[in-house]
Amino acid sequence: MRWRRGFWRLWVIISAAWVLLAGSMDLTDTLARPPFAGSYIYVRHEDAYRPYYSPEPDVETIRRLNNAPATGNSVPASIAIPDGPPIFLLDPRSTDDVRQIAAKFEAAKWSRIASALWPVTLFAFIPPAVLLVVGMAIAWVLRGFKPA
Repeated sequence: MRWRRGFWRLWVIISAAWVLLAGSMDLTDTLARPPFAGSYIYVRHEDAYRPYYSPEPDVETIRRLNNAPATGNSVPASIAIPDGPPIFLLDPRSTDDVRQIAAKFEAAKWSRIASALWPVTLFAFIPPAVLLVVGMAIAWVLRGFKPA
């Protein structure tokens, strides 16, 4: 019998099924959240972009995150990003201010995508790698018991 070849093929099949099923299930959940869906709120005092899980946040949320009074003249504005989620901000100062905020958001696009996909990648590929190492260790131990 060729146990080594049989177990190798079994590992390949199990690993491929795991990567396809577990990875796709986790990926569909990931694609429903920012940076792929939803929107972002620009928080001026933190100079940061907060993910928001709805296409359009309510005015109270934007005011609360920006420490603005609940009532007042503050008007939220939207910045449309090509091939990306919109950014909502409170009281844009000028068109240059809006361009600068959008450019900074675009510059960090790939780091946001990578940080969102990294857990999916680990979840899909670490278990098959661990299974392979454990199987190789067991095979190594069993080879030690063969008669000389």
